[in-house]
Amino acid sequence: MTDWETAPAVTETPDIKLFGKWSTDDVQINDISLQDYIAVKEKYAKYLPHSAGR
Repeated sequence: MTDWETAPAVTETPDIKLFGKWSTDDVQINDISLQDYIAVKEKYAKYLPHSAGR
């Protein structure tokens, strides 16, 4: 048997932008009642697959 070398996993995260255009860094929500419903910071970012399958 041969020994396999394992390479360290490198994960590169792309920049997440609102509507594919704007950065989330400059978004400020001034209305306290909306802060729980509008989540635009990096920790809430999720990638969802888009498919036309039914």
